[in-house]
Amino acid sequence: MGFLKFLSKLLKEASRQQKAHERQKAHERKQISPKIGSAPKEKIRVTIKEDFTIERIDEDGFADFEFSGEFVKSKSREWVLAWDNSDSDDDYVLYNVKSKTFFVKGRNFKPEYGCVTDSGVFLIASTDALQVFSHDGNELFSREFSAQVEVVKISPSGKFALCETGFGSSNDGEDDGDKLFLFDVENKKELFSIEPDYKEINYCDDYKFNEEAKELIILDNNKKKFRYSFSGDFLDKEVLVEKRINKLLSSTDYPSALYEADRILKEDIDGKYAEKAFRTIDRVISYGAQEDLLLHAKALKTKGLIYERLGRINEAIEYYDAALVSDPKCRVKGRLDVLRKQQADEGVKKAG
Repeated sequence: MGFLKFLSKLLKEASRQQKAHERQKAHERKQISPKIGSAPKEKIRVTIKEDFTIERIDEDGFADFEFSGEFVKSKSREWVLAWDNSDSDDDYVLYNVKSKTFFVKGRNFKPEYGCVTDSGVFLIASTDALQVFSHDGNELFSREFSAQVEVVKISPSGKFALCETGFGSSNDGEDDGDKLFLFDVENKKELFSIEPDYKEINYCDDYKFNEEAKELIILDNNKKKFRYSFSGDFLDKEVLVEKRINKLLSSTDYPSALYEADRILKEDIDGKYAEKAFRTIDRVISYGAQEDLLLHAKALKTKGLIYERLGRINEAIEYYDAALVSDPKCRVKGRLDVLRKQQADEGVKKAG
């Protein structure tokens, strides 16, 4: 098994290197004037509607299809990046609307996504890799992934890029799946790779870069903002916890609600959300565990644990006792012994 695993890893690395070599070799960068081709009177026609289309017009006025693909425009609408993931020779083109000039054409092995800045810096991505280029076709940054690329974005300056991945797996332990990546294009390095906290509530609808504050802003599908620092620190944890609590209060998935309430309160050091979490647990006790003694006991135990964390020993003992009545096998006897001894010690101190 050890040899087979080693051989699999070796073959995978060889395949990766071959793929990178082919991508480098196939990428043809060249300046293209609007007069593509060798015929002296040959012209081209560019149409930007639902697709970006290039047609070659001969001297008799006949049009020969040249390129058609999806496209994005820069914010200024001066630059257009178009790509075609069929079997055409030109997988992507960068076009300047103002000067009516093609700056770059190249290949990216089935491009799926793209974006372009007002300076012409552009990002083109396939399902497992992304590349960033200057407006004249010089590669500024590239990265391959072991997971499916789902979202890409480039900052207005072209200095930073992000990628969000979906499901992925890797035999060598380097799993890129379900992560958010931020890259420093200028310095060719990864700034962070994280499993996004905001995905627990809602999925991302858009990303914004605040380059001055060095913050990445995520807008969820309710237009709620969450911020990460460029070092990967989540800056709006309280906002997220509040959303999680509000979601729990209306949940009928009682086991999950109970688990989430406990998890939130483990993170809630000052007890800010204790009251709402208690309301969630009380809903589980009152409605979700009437016929499930194990779930009922677990809810009582969870409430006891929370009271213990808050230093409210008497209430903790009360709920631990109730959990044992509901389920004699509930694992709280050790906690009860510790708390009863603590209660007795405090009673002795008061008496003294």
